[in-house]
Amino acid sequence: MPLINLIPRNTGMEDFLTYNIVEIRRTLKEVVSETWHRPQHDIVVNAFRCPYLGNIDETTADCIISVVTNPNPDLEASADTLREEIANLPIFRELDMVEVSIQFTVHSWCLMEKGEIVDQVDYNKGE
Repeated sequence: MPLINLIPRNTGMEDFLTYNIVEIRRTLKEVVSETWHRPQHDIVVNAFRCPYLGNIDETTADCIISVVTNPNPDLEASADTLREEIANLPIFRELDMVEVSIQFTVHSWCLMEKGEIVDQVDYNKGE
């Protein structure tokens, strides 16, 4: 389950993400689904509030797009393609600087529906 977090550098970028979140979420889900062959309902896209308190490093990206998922050889093989697809989305081209980070971290997760586990990845076993 890819988790995509949009982290704004400042409140102006936070406002941009808030205003455009429906289009951004739809577009990111489409790109990840097409590139990684994952169902869109398994892809989570959320925008954070600006986490920085004063003294912002003005040389950093306007927005950091962080994609985190479990290790998977097929996904890892196409990570650079996904990174380029995300970076070149028209909605992000109007920004001064966007950083795209794709991370494969070993972690355990499960999906519950009505109290039942319907999907899971066990720690250290991959998919």
